[in-house]
Amino acid sequence: MPSTAVLTESPHRAVAPAWHTAVVLFVLLGLALEGARSGSLPFSGAHGRAAGYVLVMMFEWVTVAFIWYAVSRRAIRIPDLVGGSWPRPGAFLRDLGIGIGFLIICGVGVVNGLGYLLKVAPNQQSAICFLRAASKLFFG
Repeated sequence: MPSTAVLTESPHRAVAPAWHTAVVLFVLLGLALEGARSGSLPFSGAHGRAAGYVLVMMFEWVTVAFIWYAVSRRAIRIPDLVGGSWPRPGAFLRDLGIGIGFLIICGVGVVNGLGYLLKVAPNQQSAICFLRAASKLFFG
């Protein structure tokens, strides 16, 4: 029996122009390759690691502003882009719980699972490296 229901498709349009997406991806790729090449954060040698972290955070917010600019020119609001707002506190707590669960599963579970598969064993040198990295973060 043929169906008489008419399917209406919502017209999907690009959130941002293609050139905008290309610029964002090109800049992110360039920074990732530079970090991999140099083996450290930008400006971390002359001003300590904290300056490099501050620079990365500033770059991330500039990236958010650049994306907001392109999205707002198309009359799309950021809450609509990321899924809207929470109608009640329970919805916020549910999303927060999902996020924390994701971090625990991916951050702990996957890393420990890979460590087990690769037969990685903690040693004294890894503890020393961790302490040295923490001291460089705070004291340069």
